[in-house]
Amino acid sequence: MIDEDEPILEKAIGTEIECPPQVPEDDEDIEEDAAEELQNQMEQDYDIG
Repeated sequence: MIDEDEPILEKAIGTEIECPPQVPEDDEDIEEDAAEELQNQMEQDYDIG
């Protein structure tokens, strides 16, 4: 049981967040294969939640 006076966030643990891939500002700067891979990764991340 958690003591009400004890801060919960001090015991919080989580997962390490990976930095997202660099996305060029201009669509023309990215190769089609890289764009498809990035799109697939974003869809997978969205599905995971």
